[in-house]
Amino acid sequence: MKSSVLQAILDRRSIRDYRPEQITGEQLQALISAALASPSAMDRQPWHFTVVQNPEILAQISRASIEEQKRTADEETLQKLNQPDADIYFHAPTVFFISCEPSASFWSYLDCGIAAENIALAAQGIGLGSVILGSPNEAFVEPQAEKLRKLLKLPQGHEVVLSVGVGVPQENPPAHVVKEGRYHIL
Repeated sequence: MKSSVLQAILDRRSIRDYRPEQITGEQLQALISAALASPSAMDRQPWHFTVVQNPEILAQISRASIEEQKRTADEETLQKLNQPDADIYFHAPTVFFISCEPSASFWSYLDCGIAAENIALAAQGIGLGSVILGSPNEAFVEPQAEKLRKLLKLPQGHEVVLSVGVGVPQENPPAHVVKEGRYHIL
């Protein structure tokens, strides 16, 4: 069975090393279209997408996230976070921040996850790499939470749920090993 969508799903990897060049305007618009086309429970479309291509803003949020994660990190993670070039987005030049109102619906978080996957698959389909991240949310805690929300111009009441870093991959990692016993047919 041949399908470009199925092939994108099978080929997609979490990219953790990007080339420094920015994605094109045409690529960005394709990713935004894919995000906005995501399905959601009862078509509520609870999300808001904040796309950041400003390296200073990304660096500020990355630093805040790293500092917060250092508080609870295990030794291995701490070593990675203490590297001079540590970047929570793996130096992706474009990052989608997906936010929603936490009280909107139980399904809102799931809907945001579906939107993240739409962005990741669309990126794969147009020759880009992506990484879906929850750890940058560590930056959005007190005392800097409100400052960062304003920096991202999040809609009133919205909280960051996920981030998706996107860019031209520097690497092409192999597929992960699929663990045994992850499905059955009745």
